[in-house]
Amino acid sequence: MTKDDAQKLALERWRKLPLMERQTHKQAQVFAASLADELDFRTMGNERKVIAAWLIRDIEKTKEATAELDAREQQHHAEAEDGKSAA
Repeated sequence: MTKDDAQKLALERWRKLPLMERQTHKQAQVFAASLADELDFRTMGNERKVIAAWLIRDIEKTKEATAELDAREQQHHAEAEDGKSAA
């Protein structure tokens, strides 16, 4: 299996977990350890650590996207309130 294929499969399996089970670095490390034996790919580093890095990066991207959506929602709500008070 190529490294790209392994990353794709690892992220697919990770994202199938409930959100509450994929929020912390510790959860990512535990899940990576379980996947390391299943995913056979070539890497210069430790497979478990490489997989954990992919999962942790996904956690951070999810947090950033959630924060951005929250900010947009708050801005939209504030604009709606401003529109009501102007009318």
